[in-house]
Amino acid sequence: MIEMEGGMSGTVALLPSAVRHKAANELAMAIRAIIRAASSDVDDGSKAARHMDRMMELVLSVDMPMNWWDLFSEAIEILRKGLPTRGQQVRYVELARLGMQFFAERSSVDRGANGRSAKQLKRFEAATIRFQESRDTCPEQEASRFVLEQNAERLFGKAK
Repeated sequence: MIEMEGGMSGTVALLPSAVRHKAANELAMAIRAIIRAASSDVDDGSKAARHMDRMMELVLSVDMPMNWWDLFSEAIEILRKGLPTRGQQVRYVELARLGMQFFAERSSVDRGANGRSAKQLKRFEAATIRFQESRDTCPEQEASRFVLEQNAERLFGKAK
């Protein structure tokens, strides 16, 4: 029920494209919640379930069947939209993506999973080494690391 100007109220039917966008957003939030739950020791996935329930309500609210490919494509687009495209965090995000790819393959149980996970592990390890080497050779990263080390010493004492 939506309240309108002049005290009128009523229901407003959303256009199928608007419903798809809302459903894709719920799906994106469910995917984020699943990723968080998979990387946590305490999250049971209940937040992801709530987002999936909302997504299904939206999908079922339209008379026309929803195209799953469109829904998934839009959810992926929503997830990618929030990622940095410039600056330092791009490298962290790329390293995290490679780690997620390894995680996905390592948690698979089909026949090709071991081969795929070994390949992804090599890609992740190589990227980690490149990342560390670039941090070692980049002056601004060196200065940033110095500040982090100084703060860590101040908070936790000198490393042994």
